[in-house]
Amino acid sequence: MGSKMKKVLHHILILIIFSFCFLSNARADVTSQHVWNKLRFFITATGFELTATEIQKNNELKIKNLIFSKSISPKNYDQDVQISLSFSSLLFRQNDSGTVTILLPKQVQIKVQSKSPATQNLNLAISYNQNKTAIQVSGTPKELFYKYKAKIGRLELEGLTVNGINFSQFDLFAHVDLEEISIDSSTTKSTTYNFINALNFDKVSYSTGIHTANSTLNLTGEISNFLIANNLRIPFSKNVENSADFLAAGTSLDTSWQYDSRILSFVSKEVDKDGSYKRESTRGSGNLKLNHETIKLFFESIGTDLLLSHDDLPLSVGIQLKKIATKILLPLFSDSNVDPFSLKFELTDVVMSEILWALFDENGVLPRTPISLLLNLNGKTKFSFSDLKSAIWATQTASKQFPVGVEELTLQEFHLSGADAAVSSSGNFEFDNSDFHTFEGLPRPTGQLEVKAQGIDTLLDRLNQIGLIPQAQALGIQMMLPLFTTSGSVDDELKMLLEVTKSGKILTNGQRIR
Repeated sequence: MGSKMKKVLHHILILIIFSFCFLSNARADVTSQHVWNKLRFFITATGFELTATEIQKNNELKIKNLIFSKSISPKNYDQDVQISLSFSSLLFRQNDSGTVTILLPKQVQIKVQSKSPATQNLNLAISYNQNKTAIQVSGTPKELFYKYKAKIGRLELEGLTVNGINFSQFDLFAHVDLEEISIDSSTTKSTTYNFINALNFDKVSYSTGIHTANSTLNLTGEISNFLIANNLRIPFSKNVENSADFLAAGTSLDTSWQYDSRILSFVSKEVDKDGSYKRESTRGSGNLKLNHETIKLFFESIGTDLLLSHDDLPLSVGIQLKKIATKILLPLFSDSNVDPFSLKFELTDVVMSEILWALFDENGVLPRTPISLLLNLNGKTKFSFSDLKSAIWATQTASKQFPVGVEELTLQEFHLSGADAAVSSSGNFEFDNSDFHTFEGLPRPTGQLEVKAQGIDTLLDRLNQIGLIPQAQALGIQMMLPLFTTSGSVDDELKMLLEVTKSGKILTNGQRIR
């Protein structure tokens, strides 16, 4: 279901955003009617059809059988997708203080149906359950403020059928429990609908599983003190069929999150063979910024422990990570035609259990020092397409040309250490994308790279001793190293300066090797 499934998941995400925005933003101004009008306008302005029955009585407005839905028939695909979100009733109650209280139903239903002339059909039903919850709405006609609080809420899978196969026969279940929910939001309307909200959950726990005749699979997890902050801008456009349309029309998202602890556990049970996987983190955080020009992503996890056990393993396998972090900046489209990108990946103090070391070093020849990795690079890219949609969809694939070329690449820092050895490097290269002949199909680079290595000679001896590198290869490498490196200021340290000239020459420490 490839691309078609991506479209379905994309619109499910939109519905989830609508649900949270609605549950946290079904806000008011002065009257109940005004709050309802704002909500109705938002739903229809974003391309959804709305059906409901309105009943006005004194200072209360009751909305019965509220359903908003959307049919999607993507071009170039024979798939028809129907998405709907339904509420049995909503009660808007006018307060003497000039605010509005919205009483919510106990259950909200989300349904996704996908059909095609082929056999790729999907029926998905999800419910959100809550007890005695309400939204307090205040503000002015131009800016509304919402407060949503609930002791507990649950998202639950009600049914899943794919290509005629009903997964209830496998006892499939999935649910997410939210405890002590607090959502504060504000919404404004200009040329776009702007949502700013903060979501707080004391605890988020989830569980899913499936059972067959010979096996049982269960996945559970828990996140404590989970905080999310969002700033979402959505344009008023009905001509939205895919992610590119949303972004090109002006949609932008800035979301950040953090948590105090996270636990994930996976358990499998088969005939005479059981296994489990567990991951724990003491804290973590992240940020995602997305618009039609760039995507920025950052996340880190502190104090991560991984534990794997299985009946086929003699002992449990464990890995501890002090820190793992990733930071990415990627251009999507801009008028400048040349855009920056960056990537930073950090893995700090990885400690492996002895059973992993023993797989290739049972006698303890290699020092068990922690392993660390740092990769930090940035550069500039040049686009060969004129709009965002041509990059995402099939416009470029027909010409079999990659629409992005690297103009410049800077290695700010690379560092890899472990087993009493370390390698670090930095450098910069510029690329001539008009010359693919000098280096046979690759854009011609110009620049230099500095490399420093510590303990490599000793490491080669140890790798040979444990049989990972044959003695002849180890000696060959040790004999070749002086041709490309120079001795450093301390024992067992090597340095190398690699240069690529404009004429295509390659030099190491001033000596030409190409």
